[in-house]
Amino acid sequence: MSLATPIDADDVCARVERLILAPPERVFDAFLDPAFIPLWFAPGLGPMTRVEVEARPGGRFHLDQRRETGIVAHSGTYEVIDRPRQLVFTWEVEGSGGISQVSLDFAPHKGGTLVCVTHALGAGFEPYVERTEGGWARMLEGLGHGLEREPGRFLEPRAVRFERLLPAPPARVWAYLTQSDKRALWLAAGDMPTEVGAPFDLHYANGTLTGGAPPRQDRLKAFDGPISSSHVLLAMEPPHRLAFSWGGRREPQSRVTFELEAAGAGTKLTVIHERLPDARETVMVSSGWHTHLAVLVDVLAERRTVDFWPLFEDMEGVYAGRVAPDAAD
Repeated sequence: MSLATPIDADDVCARVERLILAPPERVFDAFLDPAFIPLWFAPGLGPMTRVEVEARPGGRFHLDQRRETGIVAHSGTYEVIDRPRQLVFTWEVEGSGGISQVSLDFAPHKGGTLVCVTHALGAGFEPYVERTEGGWARMLEGLGHGLEREPGRFLEPRAVRFERLLPAPPARVWAYLTQSDKRALWLAAGDMPTEVGAPFDLHYANGTLTGGAPPRQDRLKAFDGPISSSHVLLAMEPPHRLAFSWGGRREPQSRVTFELEAAGAGTKLTVIHERLPDARETVMVSSGWHTHLAVLVDVLAERRTVDFWPLFEDMEGVYAGRVAPDAAD
């Protein structure tokens, strides 16, 4: 840890904040991890060509990105590294001729981390505040997506596990799992019984769940909705554990289990879908849970929801490369 250069009273500052649903230590580390930086730095503007980080007070960083206009080089010096509370560094853009200062403050909030960015641009930089705030807002959004939407882990070839930190206590999250009107906001409508062994149906409307573009692939258009699926309640222990069958009348059926655990002011949600029949179904189900859970996170965080089908189709490619193929006959 070191002392940061004080911000001058005349400096113009850009300020942005965002709730990221991950622990402060994890969010803090993401700003210093060379493997993670390309996932959030200036997203959509081009590939990173250089990522070097010397994570110590007085250490330097270099972030080069290939954009349409050529290589844009960012660098700076770390002034404060106070994990997981504060990170302060200078900000230099090659060719700009100036040095500014960025302060990142991290605080536990609603089960996640509130990240506050203060970018001191200097005196007379009022025209650049809006653009700078927009850039940091996009970077924090990219960081949040990277931390909040980690791919599920495969416990075995046909069982996938997701963990998500949600900004609501277990009782509220439970309502979004079991009450039709709330569940319809992120997954599907349908009244759920309370008696184990009772059947029920879920009714999906993926096409209108978040708006946005329809699926690009013709084979997915049947899933745009409305469609329904049949299930049997296997466990209900409010507000900690819920399980039901998956697969309609097909035998053997797969099974999905939700486990809720208090995590500060929020909830750690674990979703396990097991006994999936084959590789194709495992890819589809994994992509589906990944996308629906991203919508749930956004709904509970009270922010704009991700577009359903673009994320689903992107994740199909990710999971297709991770799912073990079916055994040869």
